[in-house]
Amino acid sequence: MDEEVYNAALRNALGGIKNALPDLNWSFILTNDGTVIASNESSVDPNMAKAASSFQSLAQKAGIIGGLDNMLINGEKSKVYVSSVNDMYLVAGLAKKADLVYFRTIIGAVLPTVLQVLDGVTSSLSSTPTPFKPKSII
Repeated sequence: MDEEVYNAALRNALGGIKNALPDLNWSFILTNDGTVIASNESSVDPNMAKAASSFQSLAQKAGIIGGLDNMLINGEKSKVYVSSVNDMYLVAGLAKKADLVYFRTIIGAVLPTVLQVLDGVTSSLSSTPTPFKPKSII
């Protein structure tokens, strides 16, 4: 599947999550190697790229103890939540008063479903299609 289509689908999913969660300020998805593949922003902010690089280092170190599933950083004015989704990570900035249970429920339902659909479409496109055979009229 075209990487641009894949990224657009993930970007749309992030936009839908943002619409459902008014306390979500920003979010992006990055790969294990620290590459930002989708963001609900129109472009990758340099600070986002720095954060992704720092996170990659942390994730590699966490591999020693079995990996990183979830991480919550409580700041003075907001929260940063990191969650493992398949072989990627969702990084999200949330308002201090954000309902984490609701947030986890939404991302736990939406992102894996979108990724499963994208993987299904990708695998069906790579297989050889069966030609259409019209039924005989006689």
